Amino acid sequence: MGGAVFADFELVGDQLRWEMASCNVHCVMSINITLTKPAYDRLKKLKEPGESFSQMVMRELPERLETCGELEDYFAKRGVPKANPKLERAMLSGRGRRSNRGKL
Repeated sequence: MGGAVFADFELVGDQLRWEMASCNVHCVMSINITLTKPAYDRLKKLKEPGESFSQMVMRELPERLETCGELEDYFAKRGVPKANPKLERAMLSGRGRRSNRGKL
């Protein structure tokens, strides 16, 4: 965001008259990307009403965390996400069962 102030001075008789105007400029950079129709449809499902695609991408794709300390800081700031009940039931129902794979 930037701004500029413009002033115009004029001498009228023995008085100095001036006019002032300001202008604010908002610049937003944009980049075009190409997506397949299935990829676009998947992203569109994640987008909340009134949310831009940029906002959705920033919400859904956080920065990559490189260390355990960064991971700890991330969850301390945002909280640990709730478990998906369907996946949790599937995991718990599979506990204690043996694999059907044979020995290698």
